[in-house]
Amino acid sequence: MEPSRRVLIVEDDAHIAELLRMHLRDEGYAVEHAADGHEGMRRLEEGGWDALVLDLMLPGVDGLEICKRARGMARYTPIIITS
Repeated sequence: MEPSRRVLIVEDDAHIAELLRMHLRDEGYAVEHAADGHEGMRRLEEGGWDALVLDLMLPGVDGLEICKRARGMARYTPIIITS
C-alpha cells in the first residue's frame, strides 16, 4: 500500500478546517491541522509536507508570512490559499 501524502491545513475557522480535513482524508491524505499562525509556522518547520492549505487571515502570524517561509524551505510544495 502506498504511504499517505501529508497535508497541513492552517485555518482558524474550525468548521472550514473540519470540512477540508474530511474531504482530504476521504481522498486518502494524512491531514493535520493548525488553528493559528504561530502553530502553523511551528508545524511547517517540522517538514515533510506534501501540500499546504493556508488561510490568509490568521491570528498571530498571517498566512502570507507562512507562505513565504514555506517557499524558502521547499519551492515545489503545492500551496492552496483560502480567504
